[in-house]
Amino acid sequence: MCKVEIFKKSQTGVLQGEVLSPILFSIYVNDFEMDFLTNNNVPVQLLELNLFLLMYADDMVIFAESVEELQAMLNTLYSYTTKWNLTVNVEKTKIVIFRNGGKIRSDEKWFLNGENIRIVDVPRDAYKLQREV
Repeated sequence: MCKVEIFKKSQTGVLQGEVLSPILFSIYVNDFEMDFLTNNNVPVQLLELNLFLLMYADDMVIFAESVEELQAMLNTLYSYTTKWNLTVNVEKTKIVIFRNGGKIRSDEKWFLNGENIRIVDVPRDAYKLQREV
């Protein structure tokens, strides 16, 4: 799972925290999921749902089941944001890994536009919750 924060560099638009900001952003990126489909990205199956991502305001969570699938999705994200003149704030972008046991391997790294995305630990209580669901 990867949490991504996107923002557009602009001198125009709505202010941070403005009531219309989440709605306008959603309208602006409403076709993003189609890019995942057309680039043959693999969704995560959760019961009867096939999930690529969840979005709220200008935040996005991307789901993948393997290192390769997440990198492919990040590549799709980079292509989309480049096409629409958006910028992903890599400093605020984090990778969270949920798995049953095992440490993160040294080759498990993800990149966006050549920049390494930081992996953060999952709090123990959050992991317990995830396993119970």
